[in-house]
Amino acid sequence: MKFATVTLALAGAMALTGCTNLVSLNPFVTGKQAVMDVNLEGTWKSDDNDSFVIVQKNSSSYSVIYADGKGTSQKFTAMLFKVGDAELLDLVSENETFLQVPVHAAVRVWPQGSLLRWTFLDSKWLREQTGRELVSQPSGDAQLMTSPGETVRSVLLKYAGDSKAYENEPNVLTRMP
Repeated sequence: MKFATVTLALAGAMALTGCTNLVSLNPFVTGKQAVMDVNLEGTWKSDDNDSFVIVQKNSSSYSVIYADGKGTSQKFTAMLFKVGDAELLDLVSENETFLQVPVHAAVRVWPQGSLLRWTFLDSKWLREQTGRELVSQPSGDAQLMTSPGETVRSVLLKYAGDSKAYENEPNVLTRMP
């Protein structure tokens, strides 16, 4: 892959995800592999600021809208899959911008009653695992996985259920009535 192409793809990846440095050019899950969790649907509000997330079910995916409470929002499509007991979203932005490439980010979610915990799968440990087993292109702290989606999925199945796969404490959202 040419350096200019990788740079363009990585720039798009960074702009679209904002909160993770581990992204993929290819989806981790197909519509046939996706599962649904009725506990994920709803409107969720952050306890520490005015941001909120709306999750709506589609046929085999979810429509996700994140709003920061200041008039800025971002739309995503997400497909859910399981890794053991862990539930993961394959999250991709719907906000298309010139010269940006849509990328996929892995998000671990824990929907439980009136609470939704979530965090991006991104840690030094996970980047090391994926860097050894997948074709990827590093750039500073970021890693763009370019392996086929099924290959990325198999690596996520192997490592994503481990608590070492994420460094940050999960964000906690509360279901709005």
